[in-house]
Amino acid sequence: MVMRTTPDLRSFKQYFNHKNGDDSNVDSVMGQEEAQHQQLPSIPAQLSSSSLHLTELTVANEMNIDTLIRLLKRAPHLQKLSLNSIIYPNCMKVLQTICNVCPDIQQFHHVDMKKYPSCVTKYTLPSNESDSTSFSMGLKELTLEYFPMETEILDDNSVYNIFQKYHDTLETIEINAMELPLRFNCLDKLSVLGAPRLKKLALDFYNNQNISTNTIMMIINGAKNLEDLTIIGMNFWEQKIFNALAELKDLRKLTIGRTHTQLDLATHEYIDEDPDEDPEEEYHGVMLKGSWFAPLFSSKKLTQFTYLQTNLSGEAFLLDLAPYIAKSSIQELNLGTWIEDDETLEIFLNKLGNDNHTLRRVSLWLDFEYEAEDIAKFSRIENLSYLNLVDITSDQEPFGKEMLSNLLQEIQKRDKFAYVSLENQKRTCRIKGYTHGSLSLSSTSSSANKLDTRQNFVLQEIDLPSEDDSNDDEPVYFTMRCNQLKIYKKCL
Repeated sequence: MVMRTTPDLRSFKQYFNHKNGDDSNVDSVMGQEEAQHQQLPSIPAQLSSSSLHLTELTVANEMNIDTLIRLLKRAPHLQKLSLNSIIYPNCMKVLQTICNVCPDIQQFHHVDMKKYPSCVTKYTLPSNESDSTSFSMGLKELTLEYFPMETEILDDNSVYNIFQKYHDTLETIEINAMELPLRFNCLDKLSVLGAPRLKKLALDFYNNQNISTNTIMMIINGAKNLEDLTIIGMNFWEQKIFNALAELKDLRKLTIGRTHTQLDLATHEYIDEDPDEDPEEEYHGVMLKGSWFAPLFSSKKLTQFTYLQTNLSGEAFLLDLAPYIAKSSIQELNLGTWIEDDETLEIFLNKLGNDNHTLRRVSLWLDFEYEAEDIAKFSRIENLSYLNLVDITSDQEPFGKEMLSNLLQEIQKRDKFAYVSLENQKRTCRIKGYTHGSLSLSSTSSSANKLDTRQNFVLQEIDLPSEDDSNDDEPVYFTMRCNQLKIYKKCL
């Protein structure tokens, strides 16, 4: 009824969970019988004769790849395709197809179903008939998440060809290689071609050792507009990579991880795993010094830094890195590594807090039996407004609100809002607190959710949801946009 009375309908979008119900009395984009078999979203019959075209498709369930390709060949105006399932080992064939038959394609994503569990279809006017002025031809987003079962995709020629065709239009590239022994010829090609419009690059090589330092450095040099960079891997780190990063004028977010092997925390020297191996050769491509970051951090442009390292070398390297963080422009620091004793925490915060005036948000793991006095040491961070601590000790004892009280008593004296959270790794215990600062003292602020108020800060114990509270019966709904009018309807 709505569609019959909206001649100016410009878009129609449906969301389906992976357990689709009865689709009777509707015509599927592929035909009703085939849609029920493949569990594809379907559309009302009235839409099939309209001027709207399929522009977005998300498949989050099993579908024969040949059937999918037949559908793609009948969708020349498709702009976005997401395969949210690990059951498409030959996703390269799909990628090649859309680049050949879908000239308007803008985004291609192949990710785990858990991230995006819904099926989606979206119908809009073709790009040349829409009122969008931002549309431009060429693939802009490419996300590829490889899985260990995908033994038949070790040849990355399809991605090689994609980079050849779209290197000057790509704005986002995300590649997660897991543990596959890929050669990454496509990245060698990209390093030569350059990516002038690339703003976000995420490369997770895990333990893959087929990446060269020159390839990483040349990709950085060829992407002058990078704003967000993630590199996870080892055996290719050298000082010149960070020199190249320092030349990026727009880089604001940096994430690195799995950068080196075991370090002796007492001596800050690398532990020789093979006494007969030449140390210089053994640690080639390993991040050796915090000073490597000096050119980048001193450029005063980076605002968010994430460091991921889950062995002893992470803690030792963190102490070496702290003085350079303190002198940087970093506002958000996310540390996926752990502190193992109160003495190390003391040293780290002393190095971090004395000179830094920009740091506001910190996330960190704790792996020792800390006290409230240890948590209070984070008040040394002058402009702290957000703190997230995770207890990863093996014998996790329940902790109470008093664990944060000393810290909040200190930071409540400041004239600004601050939030603090402490939880254990299994998320069975969590407390949080916040304060609006010394200028916000008020006796009128009260709530049933505030379990404990002391002076001008609030402490809460969080009741974590149980598994029985989850609801698997998600509604199916669609949205339509008629010029500026949005209509929402739930189909339960």
